[in-house]
Amino acid sequence: MKKSKNRSVVCLSSHGFRFKFERSLQAAAYFVRLAGGEMHSIHLLKLLYIADREYLVKYGEMITGDRVCAMKHGPVLSNILNLIKGRVPRSDEWARHLQTLPESHRVRLIDDPRTGSLCRASRELMDDVFDRYGSMPRFQLRDLTHRFPEWKAYYTKKTSTTIPWEEILRLQGREEMVKAAQRLIELDEYQHALLGVE
Repeated sequence: MKKSKNRSVVCLSSHGFRFKFERSLQAAAYFVRLAGGEMHSIHLLKLLYIADREYLVKYGEMITGDRVCAMKHGPVLSNILNLIKGRVPRSDEWARHLQTLPESHRVRLIDDPRTGSLCRASRELMDDVFDRYGSMPRFQLRDLTHRFPEWKAYYTKKTSTTIPWEEILRLQGREEMVKAAQRLIELDEYQHALLGVE
């Protein structure tokens, strides 16, 4: 399959899943809370990606709905990266809960948003991800994500390339989940249009 090369740092084109701001904020805060209230941004981004990846394989949807990009430090959730950096709309709202310390690149929990948008399955999966990877040094965790087949297939030096969610499933041998995920995307779009839910 030919890779599309998007050389911008931010991946903006439509990709099926809708980015869920509240869920993403609460998931990020959940991991930071498990870490004791502060953690390095690379560590946080890796944990969030692994959780999204595993949730996609297991349930056919993503916790965050974010776009995945293949970047230097592995697969990255692009909207969350830019929220952490304060570069996109709603960054101020994000920063009221999670403060990025620019000198150390650490993220600190300052006002817990709780978990009202996270279902029990997502919390249980995040607990499991944190149990496995929460104490792993951040660059060791980054190197682990460099072994993921989707990153190997889509990363090119000095670029940021969108990794289609379908490919994340296919490269893990879960191509049968694609249709189920597409149905969930259609249902989410319908509910969003009809009810305005996130």
